[in-house]
Amino acid sequence: PELKRHQLAASDLVLARELAARFPGRALDFARRAALAEPDSAEAHLLFGDLLRGVEEREAARTHYERFLKLNPPFLRDVERVRALLQR
Repeated sequence: PELKRHQLAASDLVLARELAARFPGRALDFARRAALAEPDSAEAHLLFGDLLRGVEEREAARTHYERFLKLNPPFLRDVERVRALLQR
């Protein structure tokens, strides 16, 4: 069950990225599922936050950006970008 959940979340992240530009609503659905399935995935919370911000859901995006930072991700460029967004 654990491996299957991880595989489904990874698949959802791929789909969310692919759909983001043309179908943001569908992308949000996949990113939400990934973040729920893998609550300790910094990547899922970052993508979900970005998609939420893109549809003007700033408070919800803030929640996922804060979760992203709490997970101590190794993505320095993204960490700096998210910190700058949260200071606005």
